[in-house]
Amino acid sequence: MISLAGGIAVFVFGIPIDVENPFDSFASTTDSASALESASGMQTPQDVFTIYENGFQTLNEDAVWGLLSSDAQTESSKDKIKTIINAYFSSGYTISDYTITDVQVDGDNGQLFVTLDALASGTEYPLYKEIPFIRENGVWKIDDFVVLA
Repeated sequence: MISLAGGIAVFVFGIPIDVENPFDSFASTTDSASALESASGMQTPQDVFTIYENGFQTLNEDAVWGLLSSDAQTESSKDKIKTIINAYFSSGYTISDYTITDVQVDGDNGQLFVTLDALASGTEYPLYKEIPFIRENGVWKIDDFVVLA
């Protein structure tokens, strides 16, 4: 289950957009920026994070790697990512849910703030993460390999 805190709109370039359902094909978006992104097939930072979190959960280092910016890829390696992800999940770590609490976009840079509901050793606890984004060649990429643990 994915939800936006309080079901409120996110402001991109000072324009409110409806991000209530990140799986929506943007058919119900209310602003021209989101409509333009939808028409051109571009993904939002929220969409990219959803794919990233899924790649992390399914131990798919290729999916995670493909979402990283060129700078982030020079600071890590696919093997390192695989080792880190496998280490967490082989110990029984899981993410049961997450909530995107804020998205801030300024030109080609952005930040996504998320609260993860993590479970480890039978204990559930919240994790607060800030995910940096950069737009490279018109595509949003995660600008640092962020361990979702």
